[in-house]
Amino acid sequence: MCTAQAVTPERPDWGYLCFPIRFSGAVGAIVQWRLPRAQQGETALVGAEAFERYLKEAAPVLESKRLMAELKESALRDPLTGLRNRRFLEESVELLIARTLREQRHLTIMMIDIDYFKQVNDTFGHDAGDAVIRFVAKRG
Repeated sequence: MCTAQAVTPERPDWGYLCFPIRFSGAVGAIVQWRLPRAQQGETALVGAEAFERYLKEAAPVLESKRLMAELKESALRDPLTGLRNRRFLEESVELLIARTLREQRHLTIMMIDIDYFKQVNDTFGHDAGDAVIRFVAKRG
């Protein structure tokens, strides 16, 4: 689970402790604590136990923040296509323009209107209409 901070030839005198953070019974994040082997004695273990208790107490707060971020992200994307929606544009256009000007880059915003789309839904049904929307979204 915690191989990212494995002992390397460049730092053979260092080790690490690994602390999984559990969200709803599954590992949702991992905190790795790197420290010199000389500091990995009893003092480090006492500190690690306290840190692990802290992480267990903080886990519900961290999970709540993660879920709120997911909820916000889902409100800014169209569920059918996965593309950013109008709400995202309304909330982000000023930041996008400022970043574009600051970085001297180009910004493209594309809004598409599918002509006679109502006829597709009326003639072939909403499932076919959804397929058309997904097809157009992938081409945009």
